Amino acid sequence: MSLYGKGAVLLMMAAIFLTYSPLSSAEILIDSAGNQYISNQMIIGIAKECPKLAYGEFSVAGYSPGVQSLDKLCARYGMLKVEPWFTGKLRDGMHLKDVVERMYIFTTDGRYDIRDIKAAFSRDSHLEYAELYDVPIPYYNPNDPNIGQQWFLPQINAFEAWDVIRGDTTKAVIVGISDTGVYYDHPDLEPNMWVNEPEDINHNGVFDNFDVNQGGDLDYVDDDDNGYVDDVIGYDLGVGDPDPSEESPTHGTHVAGCASEATDNGIGGAGIGFSARIIAAKGANSGGALTAVYQAIVYSVANGADFCNCSWGSYSYYQPYQNIITNAFNDGCLVIAAAANDNTINPSYPAGYENCMAVAATGPNDSRASFSNYGDWVDIASPGVNIRSTWAHDQYTNLDGTSMASPIVSGTACLIKAQNLFRQPQDVWDILVSTADSLSLYQANPTYVGMLGSGRVDAYAALAAASMPNIQYISSSIEITNDDGDGVLNPGENINLVVTLKNLWADANNVAATISGDASMTITDDSSTYGLMRNGEEISNTSDPFKLEIHSDAPIYVADLTMNVTADGGYSSSFTFPLEISLNQKNFPYTAGGNIEGHMAMVSLDHLYGMEVVFGAADDKVYALSGDGTPIPGFPVSVSGAIVNGIAAGQVTGDWRLDLVAATKTGNLYVIHHDGQIASGFPIAAGGQYYATPTLYDIDGDNLAEMFFPAFGDGKLYAYHGDGSAVAGFPVATPNKFYGSAAVGDIDGDGQMEIVAGSLDGNLYAWNHDGTPATGFPVNLGSQIWVSPAIGDIDGDAQMEIVVGTQGNTFFALNGDGSEVFQVDVGATIKSDAALAEVDGSDGLEIFVGTNSHKIYGLNGDGSSINGFPVDVGNSINGSPVIVDIDSDGQKEVFAAATDGIIYGFNMDGTAVRNFPIPTYGTLTTSSLAVGDIDGDNDLELAVGLRQASDNVVVIDCKDDASVNGFDWAMYGHDVSRTHRWFDFMLNVSEDGQGLIPSELALMQNYPNPFNPITRISFDLPEPSYVKLALYNLKGQEIIKLVDGNQKAGRYELSWNGMNADGNTVSSGVYFYRLEAGGQIAIRKMVLIK
Repeated sequence: MSLYGKGAVLLMMAAIFLTYSPLSSAEILIDSAGNQYISNQMIIGIAKECPKLAYGEFSVAGYSPGVQSLDKLCARYGMLKVEPWFTGKLRDGMHLKDVVERMYIFTTDGRYDIRDIKAAFSRDSHLEYAELYDVPIPYYNPNDPNIGQQWFLPQINAFEAWDVIRGDTTKAVIVGISDTGVYYDHPDLEPNMWVNEPEDINHNGVFDNFDVNQGGDLDYVDDDDNGYVDDVIGYDLGVGDPDPSEESPTHGTHVAGCASEATDNGIGGAGIGFSARIIAAKGANSGGALTAVYQAIVYSVANGADFCNCSWGSYSYYQPYQNIITNAFNDGCLVIAAAANDNTINPSYPAGYENCMAVAATGPNDSRASFSNYGDWVDIASPGVNIRSTWAHDQYTNLDGTSMASPIVSGTACLIKAQNLFRQPQDVWDILVSTADSLSLYQANPTYVGMLGSGRVDAYAALAAASMPNIQYISSSIEITNDDGDGVLNPGENINLVVTLKNLWADANNVAATISGDASMTITDDSSTYGLMRNGEEISNTSDPFKLEIHSDAPIYVADLTMNVTADGGYSSSFTFPLEISLNQKNFPYTAGGNIEGHMAMVSLDHLYGMEVVFGAADDKVYALSGDGTPIPGFPVSVSGAIVNGIAAGQVTGDWRLDLVAATKTGNLYVIHHDGQIASGFPIAAGGQYYATPTLYDIDGDNLAEMFFPAFGDGKLYAYHGDGSAVAGFPVATPNKFYGSAAVGDIDGDGQMEIVAGSLDGNLYAWNHDGTPATGFPVNLGSQIWVSPAIGDIDGDAQMEIVVGTQGNTFFALNGDGSEVFQVDVGATIKSDAALAEVDGSDGLEIFVGTNSHKIYGLNGDGSSINGFPVDVGNSINGSPVIVDIDSDGQKEVFAAATDGIIYGFNMDGTAVRNFPIPTYGTLTTSSLAVGDIDGDNDLELAVGLRQASDNVVVIDCKDDASVNGFDWAMYGHDVSRTHRWFDFMLNVSEDGQGLIPSELALMQNYPNPFNPITRISFDLPEPSYVKLALYNLKGQEIIKLVDGNQKAGRYELSWNGMNADGNTVSSGVYFYRLEAGGQIAIRKMVLIK
């Protein structure tokens, strides 16, 4: 009969064979972090120079261990017992010997809090440490025993691994299972149990747990002199007997099967370790508490374990246990431990100790198990969900947990060791982590990159690494042989492609590679030779690069190139890698500190720094970036509140350089000088909240722009001068709120500008320059207006019309008196501000607007659709289109960004512009494009802001020379002042001529001035006459004629985009414009800055 069966009565020699149980009169307490510890015990480590302590058990509190200072502490705190932490014997020369033999367990009478006692002992110089007696917990979760089979074996490529090494070849490798015990008589474990031959008295290779006189193995003698009696297949270090069975089916038997359930034996399942030998090192006491699991580690190491699995832990760090893990490693045993099941980034121990391999758990498809801990302290991942393994004496069940993931790694480690018995712990560690499948793991867990270790364990890769090559793509680089100077691979450019490969496994001879691409390129040299690649070696084909030509009409995207690699011995592999074809401006995208939801502007703040990309962001800042992607001095500027609209620019304060004007979401209005200084008198708190972009215009003729702010918070239209004073007649109140901006234009032909804005109450408002309502307004359009109106002569009648979209799916065009020109049902809400352009040479303007039905509409002045429009882009258009001749073909193109971050470009027949659409790899809300030449290279750039935390400023560098006819609608609001008014040769003459004919010839100062890229020039003609308006440089040389011909009387306004008669951009500097009409001459000066 069994003398040491669990639950059996000990019949003989109890005094000899039962050791003291640490919990015989103690409790297990739990601290605030959930860690368990014994209430009246602590672990003491004496310093190396301290003599060994006397130990024993006494009935009188205050036992003295023989060191004076410790004697006093023991007397003070009622010490009852001192005993060695580990009672077994360790071989001379073991690193663990020095550490373990200086460890003791101190037991008190329980009168004092053990934490206070620990603190007092920790101050004694004779001690290296004093620690609480930690009681770890097992890391598993019960699961339905009827679900699934051993899905994890193919997941880790176990079957392929067993083709490399299996069977008896693995018997030489030993894995210790430090746990709750192991039912060693389970038929799927018994063949793989380690046998301590000197203790196997009957030499039958199994543990016969009965008296030697009855043919068993119990002779009650320590036959191998290791300090433990009758430890045939392990030992119960928690209770103190040679039967390491579990007290009841709990944990350890399942763990043992995960590591090395007997394989190829015709019953049950299979463990990855195949035939690796299991030491049953039970560390649980009779109540199931894990009081001796660290002693179980030492026992395993002392008895020859190559690996020790620990599927348990706690969140307390203890120096003595770190010492044990480190010295076990130094003694040739790698401890592998579960990361814990609390779905936290915090490390658990022993997994978190140095030299211990921490294992996270994954499920099918390599997704992180929802319970698994994670973090940069994790070393590797392994299946740990619904794992079927051995249970009780002869059963099987399925469990979840990092407890299951860890022994699967331990079993794999056994195979690696069996392949080469000379491998040391570091060798096995390196093979496990270097061959783990990182690609599959992190494709399945993109939000946990770097926090689940080097990859998911791959048993086959771990073994194959010694016998065959494994050549992987590392990186690639390009040399653009016909580069335009920006270092970015554009359509139409050619490259030499250098690819770096690395051989992760065995040496490879005669390595060669070929590449293939797609229809956007021609590969003129598709092969390269790499030669001999030794294990771990990286080689680049620098001397024999691949050669590719990118077609000029190639799309903007990330192309996939396929590489096929071959080597001697029939080795072959293939993989794809990316090649980005881009039109990004050099040094872009740029990362601003917050999401960008407003509109971009391109403007020159100071000629010292050229043209800038200007925008506000959700991080409460205003940015100004130069053409090379760097902020100009003084920027970004901090403001109070996020900016969810656009920034306007103009001459506001009297400085000849431009000011920036911003309105924040929290109701603060700013004027910012070109150097980033906030203007005197600002900020102004008014309006409560702003979604609308400010509008600037010199409405009172003092050559300084006034600023108009439609408020969302209180529904008022505010207007201010550059000194912060309110414009007379403002603010004006409305019964609702403004989401869109104001437009300015002379809608009634009286020679004065009106201000027009739409409200959420469905009314389109118009005010005179003095704040009084314009005749015929407001006009109710029947549904909320979220957008800004646009003003221009759409029908060629020499009168201004207003166009605007509504949330009622209707796009309206109105006359200056509020009467309707047309309305168009576009089938979806309109959150896009309309843009106007002259595209077909007719007298009127064309209209472009985006909708939430994913369409860009192109309308004629009578509301009919332009041929080829609308075009469907697949996502909503919330920003304003821009219209420009981007490729100098004499025809305008329209561009807009959709909410999926893709920039679309269309010709006027609805066909796509070459190289468009262009992805930005982000998302946007209402941000509109801006177009201009920010780097002075005579081609145009498109800028857009994205609603994301990084790479949120994208600038596209269009490579064709810009046209002199380039700018019809350059950005949100048409121009940097955000007037929302199209101007070119816009004639304001009524049929009866009453009150509209100027009384004298006048040439007005251009606005803005200085300017870049575009400025407006106005002049009055009192009577019909031949008119010549030309621009000259300082040498008196004519640059361009803007007007040259007979004109009728009226007020004229036109634009100049900084280009000469040949279509080339002129340089920065001072220019004169000269008006000649009716025998009179007028001259003014302007400044162009870049």
